[in-house]
This record gives sequence, structure tokens and C-alpha cells, in this order.
Amino acid sequence: RAPDQLAALGNPPQLHFVATSSESYAKLCEEVDAEKMRQFYVAMTRAKYRVYAPVIVPTDEQIPSPGCASPMELFLARFRLPGASDDEQKNLYLRMTRGLEQRLSEFINGKPSSCITYSCLKSGAVKETLQKEMESPVLIEPPNAFIPHNPRLLFHTFTGISKLFSSEQEVHHAPHDFLNPIKSAHTLPAGSDTGILLHKILETISFEAVSKVDSHEQLIPMIRPFVAFTDFSEWSVQIAQIVFNALKTPLNHNNSNFCLCEIAPEERYHEIHFLYPSHGMDLIEELELESGYFKGIIDMVFRSSGKYFLVDWKSNWLGASEGDYSQENLKKAIDSHHYDLQAHIYASALEKYLRLVDPRPFSEIYGGAHYIFLRGLNCEAAGTQAMYSICSK
Repeated sequence: RAPDQLAALGNPPQLHFVATSSESYAKLCEEVDAEKMRQFYVAMTRAKYRVYAPVIVPTDEQIPSPGCASPMELFLARFRLPGASDDEQKNLYLRMTRGLEQRLSEFINGKPSSCITYSCLKSGAVKETLQKEMESPVLIEPPNAFIPHNPRLLFHTFTGISKLFSSEQEVHHAPHDFLNPIKSAHTLPAGSDTGILLHKILETISFEAVSKVDSHEQLIPMIRPFVAFTDFSEWSVQIAQIVFNALKTPLNHNNSNFCLCEIAPEERYHEIHFLYPSHGMDLIEELELESGYFKGIIDMVFRSSGKYFLVDWKSNWLGASEGDYSQENLKKAIDSHHYDLQAHIYASALEKYLRLVDPRPFSEIYGGAHYIFLRGLNCEAAGTQAMYSICSK
């Protein structure tokens, strides 16, 4: 902004009146103009191919007030003025209205046509353009719309439904200390923030890039952008290890072993949102749901050997060692949290989608749901630890 008769000085800031004829005000105006030119230089040198610079040639002799000239006016005043002396610097504002058009045309005409081109815009065209911009559009009142309201219409989610059960769940002493000096997948603080972070990484990280690395240390540069400036900033190594194991541990199903990172992009889909009516869904005999809709997000769906599979990432803390993630303990966690109900809801959503793209019966093309308990994975260990599969719908 152009300076006025007030200058902010001192610390804490104080306002002092400065006379426009004083030397202090002149120096302030010079510094303001210098800053404008610095910004002008940055703007003019950032173009890759071409710069468009609008220039207004004044038709009157009105000289801008000190410090009030635009960056383009300052630039053109210095135009073709080598080594401006102090006297010429003082007369800089006078040059803004004298001989500008001649100096500019001589310069442009002396350059190859491929270097600088220009076009003149008549003042009448400017006025016509401004007039069009100032014309207000005619507002048409929208027609009345009838939106039916059903106060009993509900949106059901698995998280909400699971809270309807009163079965007691075993309480674990899950970690919550972000400053814990002992860092591992089993001491990584538990909670919704951890689950959201791991889901975000597994949703966006390049599976192809993971398939090309040999250790979790090589994934650390990919993980750091997700944890920078968060409570997890000191846990990038452990999170990289979790992601490495999740995508590198062989998935034993359908009589074949392969890693999730080996699935081609066209054979998998991440973060599938669904919404479908809950009417006619008999989930559990003792569970009575009011009519409404099921909604949720499937972490991943992939296709293998002509069948479709669900994948759900679980950041649950089941214990302080890999041994706590045995198939027996996973079954307890599945039953305790009613993940079999979640698999049923998600499989029904997948069935409704596949009707649009695959004519085969769902019973023939659905392979099951894989629950991946991220903290208990070890891609170097044998067996299917920390992975639990629900094969039927």
C-alpha cells in the first residue's frame, strides 16, 4: 500500500506524524518504491515462455504522489535510463508523463518481432468492456422444490450398529505415550488418530513403489510427509515398518500366495463409499433396525483369479508382542468387535455394485473379506499371522 503521512516506528509499534516535506518521508517513499520494484522483478522473471505486461500511457500531465506510483510506472520511468544519478532519481516521477510512448515504441521497434509483440487497445474498447462487466445479470427466482422429510429415515453405519450390542469386551492396556523412548509397532500409541493415519497412508501410497523396495528403511522418505509436524513425527520408522509388512506379507488365499503390493492398479480399488437401503437386511436375529440406509467406506477391493475380495485395515492393539496376534486371538477380536457383521454389510454393498459390471452370481465371484491386523504383521515370518479371513458372505 502506498505510504501516507503516518509511519509505523518503534517496538512496540507506535504511530508518529511525519511531514510530507521531510527527509524521513522521502526516504520512506523511496523504500516503498524499492520494495515494489523487487516484487516486480520477481513477477517478471517467473514466466517460463511469455510475459504479458499491460501498459497504460498517460494522456495528461498528472504526476503520481510520492510513493504512490505502480510498479509498472516505476519500471517505465527507469526505462532506458542507464545509471540513474541522485538528480535523475528525484526526477523519476516526472519521467512518468514525459516521452514514455516514444521511448517504449523505439525500444520495441528495435527488437525482432519474435521477441516482443504488442497490441494497442483503444480507450473506447476499455470503456465498453468495463460497462459489460458492470452489468448485473437478471436474477430469476428458482421454482419451489418439494423435499420429502421422513423423521424416521436413518443412516446406519457399522460403528453405530456395533454400539447397540452390550457384550463386554476385554480391556487392554493399550499404549498412548507419544514420547515413549521404546518405539515399535506394539508401542505405537493407539487411538482413532493412529487408525486414520495408517488408513490414509495405505490409501495413497504407491503399491508399485513398495513392491520395488527390500526393507522398510527405504519407505521412510515416503512416510515422512504424512507424519511431519504431527504427534507421529518421531514414529516414521515404525510406521514405515507397519506399511512395509502390510503390503509385503504374503496373503494366503485361494491356494496361492502373493503380496498386496503385487496387485496391479487395475485390479484393485481403494476407499469405496457405499449407500444402500437397509430394508430387508436380516443381519442378526436379535438386532432390529429401523428402515433407512447403510453407509460406509470399504478400505480396498481387489480381484484375483476371477474373484473379488474385501480388505479391511485394523490398527487394533491386541498385545505387546507378535504372539498376541495368533489366529485364536484374532478370532476373539473379530467376535468381540462384531467384525463378521461388518463383513456382511460390506459384502452386500459389493454385491450391489458388481451387479452392474459382472453378470455372474455373487456366490461364484465373491472370495471373502481379509482383516489385516497391522501391528502383528511380520513379512519375514511364516504363516498367516495377523490376517483373518471371512470367506462366506
